[in-house]
Amino acid sequence: MVKDFLVAVTPELENYLREGEVISHENMVEMIKTAVKHAEISCFIAFHKQKGTTLVTDGDGNVLERLLLSLPENIWLVLEETDANITCVAMLPREY
Repeated sequence: MVKDFLVAVTPELENYLREGEVISHENMVEMIKTAVKHAEISCFIAFHKQKGTTLVTDGDGNVLERLLLSLPENIWLVLEETDANITCVAMLPREY
């Protein structure tokens, strides 16, 4: 069965995406793909801003990988799966 995939972003993260120069849509897609790739490990994936790169960790702080993405600040992605769909919520930690 194919499930619907829903993405929601918090207001301040949406502002970053609208500006386009802060976080591109392509970078957001890359982060979502990375979170889905690691979904079996953790439903919470954190993207930590580093110098010119991004450190990807699970909910326990275990390092999963490093991406060549430049972020303005840390971003959290939370995945939730139901029988009908998969929901991905992207947020800035201060918006939690």
